[in-house]
Amino acid sequence: MKKIIHNLRKKPEEERRHILHITVFIFSVCLVLLWVYGLSSTLVNSSDISIKEDLQPLTEFTADLNDSYVEFTNSNQ
Repeated sequence: MKKIIHNLRKKPEEERRHILHITVFIFSVCLVLLWVYGLSSTLVNSSDISIKEDLQPLTEFTADLNDSYVEFTNSNQ
């Protein structure tokens, strides 16, 4: 690693900037590919869930609201 850094320091600034830009571009492409892979696997897994399961948290929320309302009205009587 020290040899690589030492060799880079000997090069002209313009060439070092080119190397920097190429390196940043390669890492960016790798990150985008990882992101697309993760996104595609997330979309594939989410398509298996049915609509009924998606609405289940909403029905649980409304049931909790109804229970809270009943408790509130019973405590005021």
